[in-house]
Amino acid sequence: MKNKGKKLYVAVNMIINILTIVIVILCWSKILTLNIKSILLAIIPFICIHLLRIIRQYIILMEYKIKIKKLTKAYLLSSMINTIIPLRIGELYKIYLYGYEIKDYKKSIIAVLIDKFFDAIFLLILFMVVEIFNKQAMSLVTMLLLIFVLLLIIIYISFENTYKFLNKYLILNKNTKIGNKCLRILEEFKDIFIDVKTMVKDREILIIMITTLSWVFEICFAFIIYKLINIDLGLINFITYINDSFLGIQNGLSSYYVYATAIIFTIYIIVVCINKIFNLTGNRGRIK
Repeated sequence: MKNKGKKLYVAVNMIINILTIVIVILCWSKILTLNIKSILLAIIPFICIHLLRIIRQYIILMEYKIKIKKLTKAYLLSSMINTIIPLRIGELYKIYLYGYEIKDYKKSIIAVLIDKFFDAIFLLILFMVVEIFNKQAMSLVTMLLLIFVLLLIIIYISFENTYKFLNKYLILNKNTKIGNKCLRILEEFKDIFIDVKTMVKDREILIIMITTLSWVFEICFAFIIYKLINIDLGLINFITYINDSFLGIQNGLSSYYVYATAIIFTIYIIVVCINKIFNLTGNRGRIK
């Protein structure tokens, strides 16, 4: 089973890597025709965005000792997938890779959901303020964010009391098959709740600060790119960009986001290659 799991892991990674490299090559054919100075200027906040989000994910998964190199690779690959496929499909690959590395896919799903939850809080506040201020109808993305955030908050706040009540009730009725089954399911949910608390305990404020800062850099990146394509960036345009990105609708800014991701991924590949060359050189030196 372990060999099958490893073979699947290698196969999935190989397919994702090949697809990503093809996308990066196609992107570079377009990047070379753009204003390089402006692109390089935009890369600075873009690097900050993703560096902060990698740090945030590392903090959430700190107890599980996932290697920063593996985490960075998973994040960059999933980011590339997310920029070209709608509905954040790249997150599934991230869940798969994290789960394989920490040997627990349930904890991997929880970690990614926590990561997205903090993004959702910031975006929900921003979207609702702008839509209320401009007397706009609630957009689809705002509605989805509101449902996502409220549902998780209600479950988290009410879980302990609900668990105590249901646990007491089910223990009294555990002689039935349904009672025993429900008791096992309840214990599974308790384990999930404990995992959530473990991942965010004593670091909620730090995660919120990192999330807020990453979105400030996201707005800076958007501002630079909109200047590049001669469009004034207002909060409405920024929200439109986020909505379009989530639904997979390509616009001027999202195209540049793909190009910037391609540049970052290229830098990552170069760094990894240089590191491997140094490691090989070092190993040969020891052998001699």
